[in-house]
Amino acid sequence: MINSFEEDEQFNNLTWLPLDNPSKIFLSTMTSVDTKVFRISASLKQPVQVDVLEQAVNFAYQQYPLYHAIIRRGFFWYFAEQSDSTPLVEPEKERFCAQIYHSGHRDLLFRILYNYNRIELEIFHALSDGAGALNFFQMLLLAYFKFEGEKKGEKLPQIFPIYTGNETLQDAFRLFDFGSESLKWRRLIRNPTTKEQKSGKVLRLKGEPTHDFRPNILELHYSTKAILAKAKASGGTITTYLAAVFSQALYLSASPKQRKRPCRVVLSCPVDLRQHYINLTARNFFATTYLSFTFPAEKQDGSIHVPKISEIVAVYNDQLKKASSKEEISRKVAGLVRLEKTLPLRIVPLYIKDFILRISNSISSRGISGSISNVGRFRLPDRIKDKVEDVTVGTATVRPQFSIISYEQDLSITITSALNSTKIQNTCREILINDGLNSTFTVESKIDNLSKGQIIEQTKEVVSSQQIPYPEVPIETKLSLASFILNLITIFTLSLYLILNLIFDISLPLSSILLTLASLWLSTMGVLRNRHNPAWSIVLQSLIFGIGIVGIDLFTGYAGWSLTWALPGLFLGSLIANEIVLTVSKRAQKNGFYFLFTGIILGFLPLLFIALNLVKPIWPSLVTAGSALFLLIINLIFHHRQFREETKKKWHF
Repeated sequence: MINSFEEDEQFNNLTWLPLDNPSKIFLSTMTSVDTKVFRISASLKQPVQVDVLEQAVNFAYQQYPLYHAIIRRGFFWYFAEQSDSTPLVEPEKERFCAQIYHSGHRDLLFRILYNYNRIELEIFHALSDGAGALNFFQMLLLAYFKFEGEKKGEKLPQIFPIYTGNETLQDAFRLFDFGSESLKWRRLIRNPTTKEQKSGKVLRLKGEPTHDFRPNILELHYSTKAILAKAKASGGTITTYLAAVFSQALYLSASPKQRKRPCRVVLSCPVDLRQHYINLTARNFFATTYLSFTFPAEKQDGSIHVPKISEIVAVYNDQLKKASSKEEISRKVAGLVRLEKTLPLRIVPLYIKDFILRISNSISSRGISGSISNVGRFRLPDRIKDKVEDVTVGTATVRPQFSIISYEQDLSITITSALNSTKIQNTCREILINDGLNSTFTVESKIDNLSKGQIIEQTKEVVSSQQIPYPEVPIETKLSLASFILNLITIFTLSLYLILNLIFDISLPLSSILLTLASLWLSTMGVLRNRHNPAWSIVLQSLIFGIGIVGIDLFTGYAGWSLTWALPGLFLGSLIANEIVLTVSKRAQKNGFYFLFTGIILGFLPLLFIALNLVKPIWPSLVTAGSALFLLIINLIFHHRQFREETKKKWHF
């Protein structure tokens, strides 16, 4: 097994690899609400033995070098770097699918949790997709039951992976060379829907969000045979049948105002590319297609006509067959890969890419009603399959999400939504009941905003009365409260400016006010989100305070003290602080070294003030610039190898 990220090049034993195509998008569009985290969990028939689980995690971790990855920022792209961190096994104590990746933090991109008899794997989607995660989770359970048997004195066959480490690390998008295929750019947005199904306004459910945007969760379990029989009777597959049920629920959950016109329900649906291109990668290897169905407007008397499930299934069957065909999916993926490889996009700095992708993601999200994901069947060997009761999958999302997985005779559906209303979840359950399907057991976790964010846990017919799959977790409101306070300050400040300027004819520089408000927002939200490593925080705060200082100078009738004294002192302090941090912190040495050079560049900025004749006396600026030059020479002499390594990783495009 190969335990390195890249066989060809290694830099001082620091191995790394570029990210695959979907991972780059997940990183740019992730937020503290839309965490891009999904969960796979297994309910055992016995309580979890924590010491055995720790053994199993360590074993599975060694079989998957990809899971040693942490994410780092380059100047043009993010990249993955191998970490020597050890995964921890922890009791579930955070919200469902809480944020895993924090920019600047060098943490592993997955977590292992346990909750009475449940083993839970939560993964940041930039690391792996559902199929890759299932393979890791399967290895984890195999190891768990093997070590559990050894603890009891039983002898079970040795676990041997059927792959090598470099196979799981492959970027399949590059392996199959999609980018070399010829296509027109319109293929990037092509979706094989009929003209009739493109009519109508896309339905996007609106309503009050939960207290801190955590999802309300409804977990339903059915007989796999019963669901399959209903799907066949409707003329479709499990995916298209349940997609039709979900679409009906979304339409019925819409407001009367939305139903006064035709409503087009659009579901995003990931397609595993491994069905067309066989490989063993544990990384992302999927493409997203869309299912679209237009529901008619309500009649003048207020009544509505809901198309039958079989009618919707017929449309979805045709769409999914075309959209997931090898030819169509290859064209779509090829377009995305080619776009990524174009020189103009490659040389755009990462911060600009992030900004552009966030905007485009926000725009594209407006054309989606919800998401449905069927990760398929989870399998375990006959000798241990009876030790597991059921397997579930779910994800946190800003849109309603419908997740499906089956294990033996149990088919699990997890419906998540960040809306306070649980109408979507309840309507899905009612539609299935009306179609003759009753869940074998149900778990519901509901957030009640009316009770000051209290979490109401409801469990019905759960396997064990001691099992609480979604325990109570304290709700934090820092970001929402901070946004509220900052909005009040902004409104008050701008209102005061207008009053003084228009009523009392007091002239104030608006630019300095806006700069001060921008500094306030950046510093407050940056600290609360805790997104940066110490070295970057020093540079960021220097910039923020520098802008604020210049703003104050302008606001009080520019006297030049900000450029002459304050900024040179601030930048000199930043240089010294960076050196101290890099000296005393090994973590900062590894992860924040490049930001030292950003601080040095700031140290040269006072030379520009001198050149423009903006400062007098000039000696504070000369001292700062001289110190920056001295530190630049010293660091290039003593850290030239690390500088080359960081340059190679951060500037790859």
